Amino acid sequence: MKAKYVSDYLPNQNVDDVFLVVRKEIRPKKQGGDFIFTVLADRTGTITAFLWDNVDVFRAKFDVDQFVHVIGMTKEFNNATQITIHKIRRVEPDQVELDDFIRKSHRDTDQSYAALLDGIDREVADPFLRRLLLDIFGEPELQARFKQCPAAKALHHAYIGGLLDHTLSVMQLCVRICQHYPFLNKSMLLAGAALHDIGKLDELVWGKSIDYTDEGRLVGHITMEAILLDRRISAIPDFPADLRMELLHLVISHHRELEFGSPKRPKTLEALALSYLDDLDAKLGTFLEAIQQAGESDHWTPYNTNLQRFIYRRSVAEDKPAEGVGADE
Repeated sequence: MKAKYVSDYLPNQNVDDVFLVVRKEIRPKKQGGDFIFTVLADRTGTITAFLWDNVDVFRAKFDVDQFVHVIGMTKEFNNATQITIHKIRRVEPDQVELDDFIRKSHRDTDQSYAALLDGIDREVADPFLRRLLLDIFGEPELQARFKQCPAAKALHHAYIGGLLDHTLSVMQLCVRICQHYPFLNKSMLLAGAALHDIGKLDELVWGKSIDYTDEGRLVGHITMEAILLDRRISAIPDFPADLRMELLHLVISHHRELEFGSPKRPKTLEALALSYLDDLDAKLGTFLEAIQQAGESDHWTPYNTNLQRFIYRRSVAEDKPAEGVGADE
């Protein structure tokens, strides 16, 4: 078991612990010679680390996606804690507790997936969309992978089960916004919410760490989703052409802007709503994770380079088990 997690380290503390290497680079020193820059991780987050001396001794001792035992000292730089490495050696996987390094959803994934299926069954009134969703999400192999898949490599919901947490949350938001804006097509909006990130199943690979597949880097989850949906819709007799077109539009426009990866900007009410609800859940998830990783006595989080800001930390209400989609109606 680890002696201390990444989120617990403060400046000027001794380090004598095991980490997972998620990044390693050999960089030149200004005065000549090399140093090793690395990013170390456990289930609570990541921390940058530097090895300045004896680089030739240690450069071949470890690599990315390996466990390492590090001896060193923490320091503060640019409002963030980092490690100066004195010694480092590789550790075999059978010598570590994998649960210390793999971040997982704290929710019961079986319960969450049952809530997703129940929401589709009860809230999606359109018979074609309902059949499409139940056909896709009813497949046992897809269910098993969807319960495990992260929602991202980094940033929001980047942990085992993160895709399910994020998808269910966006679906719940969709039901609530339809109560406020009854002119929205709830069946279409919920279908888009359920499917908007399903391409992550093939875009990402996960285990000790999360990374992109070759197809994920070359094609991307939005394009993969469009291909998947076109194929699955074609298998349903008499699926209306306009329904197919609108659903595909929701999926390919959910990143909202061209520079964010969407080939089309939202051009329907439901597409616009989905893009903002997806972004809202992602942003709040990122904020919440940063707050939870801050020290209990800290009023502010460390500077978050991804968000480019400090975040004011206050007490966060304990997260509840997954509710059904529309469960409070």
